Amino acid sequence: MLDVLRALVWLASPLPLSLLLAAAAWLLRNRTPARARKLAVASFTVLWMGSMPLTADLLGAPLENYYAPVAVAAAPKADVIVVLGGALVGAHPPQRPNLALGHSADRIWQAAALYRAGKAPWVVVAAGARDPDDDGQVEADAIVEMLLALGVPKERIRAESSSGTTRENASNTRALVTGLNARSVLLVSSAQHLPRAVKAFEWEWRGTGVNVIAFAADVSADDENFTFSDLVPSEDALRHVTRTLKEYAGLGALAIMTTVTR
Repeated sequence: MLDVLRALVWLASPLPLSLLLAAAAWLLRNRTPARARKLAVASFTVLWMGSMPLTADLLGAPLENYYAPVAVAAAPKADVIVVLGGALVGAHPPQRPNLALGHSADRIWQAAALYRAGKAPWVVVAAGARDPDDDGQVEADAIVEMLLALGVPKERIRAESSSGTTRENASNTRALVTGLNARSVLLVSSAQHLPRAVKAFEWEWRGTGVNVIAFAADVSADDENFTFSDLVPSEDALRHVTRTLKEYAGLGALAIMTTVTR
């Protein structure tokens, strides 16, 4: 069921949907020209609107504002900082001799800053499993490397690298966190991803008594005044819209899963 939902979300994303409409227009160009023209206009409109910064901000703002970003100094104290992966690309010599920062790397910086500010004595890394076709550095190891460079002592870091989804992040860190006798955690992830991440962790950690406190990183919504450039399509906006739709779909899937298995 979840695979079907993922496929539907992918098809409903601006670029795939636009291409499908364009393909339909091309196939119908001789049989029903009027309908083909409408489909072509729809294809153009979907791609244009799905690539506008204004669309990205309007879609992303409700997710990013769900947990208001706070300064590190204003963050509450907790027993553990949990930082999610999806932020770095591990080294893969000789093509990539060093780790590379991804678009969500801010969360690693924020996790280290929280530790240095004395907000928690432990940092737990929850990163994705290794791609079977990739023998490079596992992302969890890359994140640990970056945390060390940012001043977090090695003996204060724990990591898991066997998860492939946010729910698996939560499931696989449960034993690590409870093993540290934690009663509260600061969960660090992208502001847009936090609503889904918090719900997943609270569900997987139910019965542990651990309080999950959201800490937003990678804030991207623009609250500045509207300008004409907000209507100009961009690759970044298209990528942002696609990620946002995925988050909404993930929230829906999680709601269904928790309701069915309750």
